[in-house]
Amino acid sequence: MTEVVAYRTILEDSQREGDPDIYGMLLEGRVDVVTFTSPSAVRNFAKIYGADQVADLLKNTVVATIGPVTADAARQLAIPVTIQPTTYTIPALVGAIAAHYAPAKSTKTASNHLCVLRGKIADMATQISTARLALTRRPRRLRRTEAIRSLVRETRLTPDCFILPLFVCEGRGVRREVSSMPGVFQLSVDEAVKEAAAAKADGVPGVLLFGLPDSKDATGSKASDPDAPVQHAPCARSSARFPI
Repeated sequence: MTEVVAYRTILEDSQREGDPDIYGMLLEGRVDVVTFTSPSAVRNFAKIYGADQVADLLKNTVVATIGPVTADAARQLAIPVTIQPTTYTIPALVGAIAAHYAPAKSTKTASNHLCVLRGKIADMATQISTARLALTRRPRRLRRTEAIRSLVRETRLTPDCFILPLFVCEGRGVRREVSSMPGVFQLSVDEAVKEAAAAKADGVPGVLLFGLPDSKDATGSKASDPDAPVQHAPCARSSARFPI
């Protein structure tokens, strides 16, 4: 198995030096929660504040990770992980943090803890990850015209997406229902032509013929017999003068 990196969060040159105020707040335990939402965020945090120091730096702080892969990256640096949601999404991470504080503190106090990364601490989130979406408006470029919408919209099933299977047997005027497939019939050539015409009228562009000869032999001679049901059906269709 080959591991392929889909993306990697990197630090800008201006972010490689840690903020001394943030460092002091973390060291003194004045930050209640630090969250990591990707393994690269953990590694970049270690680059900013030193891989050999982050464990001591966060020893008085609750660490929350978005999922097990991120948690493993933190533990490799000896960072203790306290909170990890069962669903790996941002809302679930926020809910897990709230649940962690809810038993011991009032709702208002827990809410205050969730807001602790305001001000300068919010800058740390920028230092940890530069992959945030910062659009103030969404231009909806993929919905601008009907042609673009038609190109990128979800799959639609219309009659011209289908091919109708027909089970063609020998004889004339035969329309025999298949007991194991209600609504499906074994059809003689003349009945198959009628069914194909009806399908064409409904917008189905083609049919797939399955031959049901009355007899079979070891060499499969019916496959090359011009009078066998499957070989005869296209000729009958052409005589009926409709393309399919």
